[in-house]
Amino acid sequence: MSLMIGIDPGVTGGVALFLDGELLAVDPLPTRARLYGSGLQLDGAGLKSWLMEMRAGRPCVAILEAVSSRPGQGVRSVFNFGHCLGTIEGVLASLGIPYQLVSASVWKKRAGLIGKPKSASRSLAMQLFPDQTDRFKRVKDDGLAEACLIAKFGQ
Repeated sequence: MSLMIGIDPGVTGGVALFLDGELLAVDPLPTRARLYGSGLQLDGAGLKSWLMEMRAGRPCVAILEAVSSRPGQGVRSVFNFGHCLGTIEGVLASLGIPYQLVSASVWKKRAGLIGKPKSASRSLAMQLFPDQTDRFKRVKDDGLAEACLIAKFGQ
């Protein structure tokens, strides 16, 4: 049995778990109140608990979207996004879960999503996982959809 984890980083991101190509679980990344300032940040302990429970000691591999800054982004948002990615990498390393980074342009090209809006990711996830369509209905569910598509890419 082969477990594949897909992770779309960010406080609105998601994490998906597949077993032999079948979607077992998809959830938003756990967050908590930012220790300094306002807003939310990734809850690394929460992510670790989720992964440990879902994995149940079985071997797995994770695919993580490689994120970077984009022109026009503010310094604070870039720092927060990088902090989130680093926390995810630290959690995976602490659990001994091997992972690969994949750029959005690479996995989206294979999925046929280059140049399309985030809603296209949700639509594709609904087509691929019809029994989970309720998980991808809202605009803010794009992180869940993309986590599933990233894991599908990894397979």
